[in-house]
Amino acid sequence: MAGNTKKEKFMQYLLTESTRQNAIKKANISDSTAYRWLKDPEFNQQLLELRRSMMSEVTTSLQRKAMEAVNVLSEIMSDQEAPDYARITAAKSILDNAYKGLDLEDTQVRLDVIEEAMQEAEKGQ
Repeated sequence: MAGNTKKEKFMQYLLTESTRQNAIKKANISDSTAYRWLKDPEFNQQLLELRRSMMSEVTTSLQRKAMEAVNVLSEIMSDQEAPDYARITAAKSILDNAYKGLDLEDTQVRLDVIEEAMQEAEKGQ
């Protein structure tokens, strides 16, 4: 989406402005036009796709920085000269996030099993 039309600009502003009213003002459209577009299923589908694309870029950026963050925490945790509080906080952060990642993987496996069972049940009916 190039962002050339008012509709496309409005979509982008909906995702970047703090309020809907700010998005309407920045897109230079009337309230009635905005609300008509917001009721349009195709507009909402495009908005959802734009939001997903934007979040995918954010996720990719975070993933690039994640290893750097782990390295920084690891350095602090291992630094005998660092205050105990900093070392403990770094270690706790590493452990907490490791467990969160494991929990997410476990949840995804369970979800996959449930979805597969539901598909099998639908085939059997």
